[in-house]
Amino acid sequence: MEQGKKESFKELEDKRILLYGTGKNAEWMVGQLAGETIVGVIDRIKAHGDFMGIPILLLEEIEEGTADVIVIAASKKYYREIYDRIIDRCIACNIRILNMEGKELITEFGVPYIHMKSVQYYQRNEDELKELICQYEAISFDLFDTLIMRKVLEPTDLFDKLEEVIAKQGIFIQGFKKIRQEAEWDSSGGNIFQIYEILQEKTGISTAQRDRILEEEINLEKRYLIKREKMVHVMEYAIAQGKEVAIISDMYLPSEIITDILNSLGIKGYTKLYVSCDYGVSKCNGLYYKYMEEIGNKKGLHIGDNEAADIYAAREAGLETYRIKSALDMMKRSSLRKALVYAKNWNEKGLIGLLISKVFNDPFVLYGTSGVVKVACLKMIGKLFVAPLVILYMVELMKKVSKETYAGILFPTRDGYLLKKIYDQWCETYVSDKKRIPSYYFAASRKLCLRAIVDRQVSILKEYDEGDCQKALQKIIGIQEAEIYDKNIYHSKEEYYETYANIVKEKAQQTRKNYKKYIEQCGIVLEQKYLFCELNSQGTVHYALNQIFKEPLEGFYLCKNIWNRNKELSIDAIYFNNRKERSIVAEKTNFLETILTSKEASICDMAGDGKAVLSEERRTKQELSALDIIQEGIMEAFFEFMEEIYIEGIEINKKLPEQLLELSDNVEYEGECNIFYNKKLYEDLSGKYIEIFNI
Repeated sequence: MEQGKKESFKELEDKRILLYGTGKNAEWMVGQLAGETIVGVIDRIKAHGDFMGIPILLLEEIEEGTADVIVIAASKKYYREIYDRIIDRCIACNIRILNMEGKELITEFGVPYIHMKSVQYYQRNEDELKELICQYEAISFDLFDTLIMRKVLEPTDLFDKLEEVIAKQGIFIQGFKKIRQEAEWDSSGGNIFQIYEILQEKTGISTAQRDRILEEEINLEKRYLIKREKMVHVMEYAIAQGKEVAIISDMYLPSEIITDILNSLGIKGYTKLYVSCDYGVSKCNGLYYKYMEEIGNKKGLHIGDNEAADIYAAREAGLETYRIKSALDMMKRSSLRKALVYAKNWNEKGLIGLLISKVFNDPFVLYGTSGVVKVACLKMIGKLFVAPLVILYMVELMKKVSKETYAGILFPTRDGYLLKKIYDQWCETYVSDKKRIPSYYFAASRKLCLRAIVDRQVSILKEYDEGDCQKALQKIIGIQEAEIYDKNIYHSKEEYYETYANIVKEKAQQTRKNYKKYIEQCGIVLEQKYLFCELNSQGTVHYALNQIFKEPLEGFYLCKNIWNRNKELSIDAIYFNNRKERSIVAEKTNFLETILTSKEASICDMAGDGKAVLSEERRTKQELSALDIIQEGIMEAFFEFMEEIYIEGIEINKKLPEQLLELSDNVEYEGECNIFYNKKLYEDLSGKYIEIFNI
């Protein structure tokens, strides 16, 4: 039999192998794979040191190229749970997943996660749970991921932030996260004080340092913990029905600390708190029996999120059970799951953690949806789909201006409106006056800029006329008396445009003169070096402004569309859209422009007094009101991330915000968000309405 299993792994010769697990099954697999290249071992609990001479790695340390295959060395009943835990990272890193028989688990479990248990969960709702509660005398709730949750993706992510916090205080522990996890494992279910005694032994830190780190960890727990509002409401319902309500938790924080946390969150009314570290036993090893002794013959129902600890163990002890999903599990079973592929480091996971703490705070939000997330709040559109891009752009912008010297930053109307607002607020709070680079909300549009420079090359109009020369002169230049382009009269477009050259030049020179007056009134010096910030562009405005500014502008774009003219421009960009590299940002530009824009109408010309001439406003009051709400959501998400999550020096994979943007097509808009159905963007240069996205 053993020889047969060895044969099933013959194809792994010359492959780099990861093992998942550190128990007896893993020991057996090491023997089976003797002579093969096992590059590391992953375990949910053990995070430091080695296993049988093989280095133990964290799942988040796995990158593309680390391994070719991962073998789950565990009991068959845990295959599904482990598979769900690692599938996103394995997809991202192109790693196959095998079981102990050498079978491909993706064939059995598939991608995405929609299987029978998920289908059943989509039918669960609050009313169903309340009806069930009425049938029992004693109701117990799991705590973490049930009544409360952290604003991070996974509990151990908090140790990344803790490492940064203590480093700022002069306490440097290399590989802190691994050591902290290992100390917890070595404590065998001990409390946090015992864990830190072990950590002190492992690191050699002083008692004062140990106590300081411990204090900071508790502070972070309090800072990042929030209620799952719907579940707390359900608990309050049970209390109001006269049920005996208890909280049962596997946790290293003792009851006095947890009680303090619950009080700060306003969670009260339960009769007793059962914490594993206080009793010396976990849920799976006897904690439920302690609880059962105290409720006696009362009929009990336990509610929690963990299949092993809250369902199997509770049933074994004689309790009925009801399983809800954690926010992370819900995302894995939703239309937003693809974004998890790119959540690897603290900043990326923290960004997702903040989002799911809002989207999936309610464990019943997927009821009747088949996994398709419903977005009914305008703020959530901004937070979920646009804020991640704004965060990435602003982080990279801050890096750029810290390395270069600029006289100022130009945020053009209208797409630069919100970016300038965020930049100014961030600088006002966090950047000293000496290091602060002034910003300008700068009047610029394709129509205005073309009008200002077209006299230098009238034929440039043919690049924007979309086959209608008369319309180009009327819409772009403002020559309403222009005649229809007749091929029987004009041999070429160049000849047609040359007929109007004098009028075009006269208008352009006047516009340019007025534009320079506007620039002077802004306090912008044409001879100095400025950074020009664009959303997504081929460089039309940038090119035109370089004909006016004596010192060429440097560009920093969210997305750069490649075309012939912008080869002359100095442009740095986060995303590129060309034949080799597809950009979702470029494809969703109309959606972004609809949201990031200002409430003022587009600028079409410049008056003699240096004041902008605005086009007709075509958006309704309802649309402009919605814009305010969405932008408020973007700003809230930006500052929450920067203040709560962001660690300088940890890169954000640009694919993560782009993936979230693409997922704006994968949700159902309802309520106040119905405004997006059939919404179109009016493009002032062409005079056309453009679809913002397909829904």
